[in-house]
Amino acid sequence: ANLLVPPEPLLSALAGAAVRTISCCAPQNLANTAWAFAKLQIVDEPLMRAIAAEAQLKIQHAIPKELSSTAWAFAKLAVSDSPLMDKIAKAVVACISECDAQTFANIAWAFGTLMLESDTLFEAISTVAIGRLRDFDPQELANTAWAYARLVLVHKPFLEAVMQESM
Repeated sequence: ANLLVPPEPLLSALAGAAVRTISCCAPQNLANTAWAFAKLQIVDEPLMRAIAAEAQLKIQHAIPKELSSTAWAFAKLAVSDSPLMDKIAKAVVACISECDAQTFANIAWAFGTLMLESDTLFEAISTVAIGRLRDFDPQELANTAWAYARLVLVHKPFLEAVMQESM
């Protein structure tokens, strides 16, 4: 299918409308919007600032998938918002038992990509994910291991378990 309107003006208009109505967005809407722009590799700075600000206000209502999608989108676009990522890290730690393999991998990848260290977050991932590595697909294992390597994090039991699962 072909768009009748060039995508840039359309996406710029959508971003502007999203910024104007951002306070009405639930965490899922914020995550989905950030994800969509990241998937298209479009950095709309006012939109990303608005998403970051609103996501921080509503973070206690976000589920793990929304937290990881938001973190992934910011990392994919190379938009580093330390206050947002700090709150995402704390929120993920608070709901770590609810996270699945994709959530672990996306969160680790996002923090690794942005070179953001969070000892508490990665300790929680190591502790909980070690018992769930059989649920990780090869890409999730690779992305998670890559993040630990990029951030020079050494959690020997976790990394040995990742290695064993990879074989």
